[in-house]
Amino acid sequence: MLSTHYFNIPIEFRYITTPNEKNTSFGFGAGIKAGYLVHSTQKFTIEKGDISTITLEKNLPNLSRFRYDLIGRISYRKLKKSSGISLSVVISYGLSPLFENNKGPDLTTYSSGIGVAFIFM
Repeated sequence: MLSTHYFNIPIEFRYITTPNEKNTSFGFGAGIKAGYLVHSTQKFTIEKGDISTITLEKNLPNLSRFRYDLIGRISYRKLKKSSGISLSVVISYGLSPLFENNKGPDLTTYSSGIGVAFIFM
């Protein structure tokens, strides 16, 4: 298992449609995010017969310190008089390699997720 923790700064441009008669709207977003590696760990489990050994390494030396990703978002909003809710699907695709050049496998990172936001006006 390989785990990385980055401090990210996103820049995202969003477009939100005008609410319809049911006071619902859609939103679309696209942008980039840049990150700096704060912490990393690697965990190995080695099994020999009935014995398991777990090895944990921290702050791996061959990972790229900086990363750059493209991000995209599609959201659905339902508004009431003074509040609302927004449901989003978010995807991110890495533009920079996970490992430094010639110091590890050629891997590209990506992630997807679902977001929920509560809106108060």
